[in-house]
Amino acid sequence: MPIMENSFEISYQNINWNPACQDIITHSQNRRAFWNDYKSRRIYMVTITRNSRLNTPFSRVTYAGHDNDGRIKAITQPSDYGKIISEELYRMERFFNEIKLLKNEIMPDHLHFIIFVKERLDIGLGGVVKFFKGNCTKRLREVFPKFEEMGISVFGSGYNDRIVYREGALDIMMNYVTDNPRRLLLRQMYPSYFRKACRLKIGGRVFDAYGNLDLLYEPIKSPLIVSSRFTVQEKKEYENEWHETARCGGALVSPFISESEKEKRNTLLREGASAIHIVDYRFGERYKPSGKMFDLCAAGRLLLLSEICTQTEEKEMSRLRALHMNDTARWLVSATTSQSIKISR
Repeated sequence: MPIMENSFEISYQNINWNPACQDIITHSQNRRAFWNDYKSRRIYMVTITRNSRLNTPFSRVTYAGHDNDGRIKAITQPSDYGKIISEELYRMERFFNEIKLLKNEIMPDHLHFIIFVKERLDIGLGGVVKFFKGNCTKRLREVFPKFEEMGISVFGSGYNDRIVYREGALDIMMNYVTDNPRRLLLRQMYPSYFRKACRLKIGGRVFDAYGNLDLLYEPIKSPLIVSSRFTVQEKKEYENEWHETARCGGALVSPFISESEKEKRNTLLREGASAIHIVDYRFGERYKPSGKMFDLCAAGRLLLLSEICTQTEEKEMSRLRALHMNDTARWLVSATTSQSIKISR
């Protein structure tokens, strides 16, 4: 079944946003949830990137054998910079009694940490992150004269936060952070898996895939299914969820069948979302998407998935097939944990 190029057209013109929210959507590392009180009791996953002018890695990811299921294992070995950053993470926790550090992983060029704001935090999440980043830069300047001479901060500007706002999200985020080193090692060992068509087994179901497989591990995923049966309240809740997914740079999962779904997808892609597009056609050995779809794949923001049992040459979309593909999108959101995905070729 061919894909029309104009179905993925993206306009980069300005969007008609509420002016009060403009600062939220400008840069992915600085977007904030306008509806959230960042001083209140909440759990966040925070991502901070290394300064692009700094070449020294925070850690090194190394192969650590295989687990009992035959999956590759990986560990991070912190550099001298990474050791100081780790110390400052725990210093941050000790300094602010209102927070608890639940999980962290220091990667070569970024770090993740999951933080629990246990009680009202007057300084807000941004204040805590600013404290941490400033202390890291100060410590590194004291210890490493060459870094002091550079006169730069160790981290890039801003940070990304992802909010635990629904049941099960914390476990997904914890698994995501834990699995970060393994996924990086896989990308280094098997780069073709992230560009060319390959075959996957997910929870016993078999798919052909093309694009960024890492989107399957994305902790913030939402099925983008639009139904005429939605109540006004349900529609509002789904809209909020989709925009929150885009704010976090998460993945929308859908076959994007209806015009309203395509329109909503394109709007959310402009906001920063990625997409896992469920399709029902075969990927040949030389398959390669074109136009905007290729650009999105090249940017790591698109994964095409075609379940073997639904592949067809029929151009007309039947209601039964559409319902099955929508159900697959909903299923993938909960089924794609790192333990359930196997790459067979």
